[in-house]
Amino acid sequence: MTVLPTPRFTTISTALLIAIVALPVSAIAFAVLYANHDKFWAAVWLFAVLPGFWVAAGILVTRDAFKRRSWRQIASVIALLAATVVMVNATFSWRFWDHRLFSFTPLPDQRFASSSGAVFSERFPLCDDKSPCMPRTTVVHTRSFTLRKIPDGCCKVLVINGNGSGNHKVDVLRVALNGRPIDSPQGDSRLTRAVADVALSKENAISIEMRGGPDSYAWVLVAYSNSNQTAAQRR
Repeated sequence: MTVLPTPRFTTISTALLIAIVALPVSAIAFAVLYANHDKFWAAVWLFAVLPGFWVAAGILVTRDAFKRRSWRQIASVIALLAATVVMVNATFSWRFWDHRLFSFTPLPDQRFASSSGAVFSERFPLCDDKSPCMPRTTVVHTRSFTLRKIPDGCCKVLVINGNGSGNHKVDVLRVALNGRPIDSPQGDSRLTRAVADVALSKENAISIEMRGGPDSYAWVLVAYSNSNQTAAQRR
């Protein structure tokens, strides 16, 4: 009767153990952070702890390669760690923070810029590194941008409250461009976006006042019409 060898814990390399632990924990942290961007532990794992695992596993797997350990285990380590690298890279995408990572629908600025040339585009979260992340507090952001030449057909401003689909909306939203208020969709309205004609100068300033939940945000885009620009160039 043949007795099959019992797998021993010592037959698994340390690098493989690190990779096996890192993958499921990273997947959980990725899912939690995708659902709620304010989860501190998930961000700490993905951006602080996990890179340390990569370094440790990289050193150990290099040592195993020199010692001619099991190439299957080395390949498994690389494959498992590669999956965690893909997850971390995905968190740097606008689609991740806009909760559209698994959707083919374009982002709000992509839809607007498809027929326009953007001179300013920015997403304003209620909470960021400079603003206290406390619910229902009023936060004011100011941005400035300079134009060397004011484009022909300039300009329209697009204000989007939340992600454009009714989620992550700001309760109170006030936007001003060069001191002039811009009509903005509020949190209690069914509207999520507003477009208005504006006049720009070479030096421009945008002010946005927001109040709402910690995961709320707004988009502000200023663009000119490509069709007007093309017609002006032909003339």
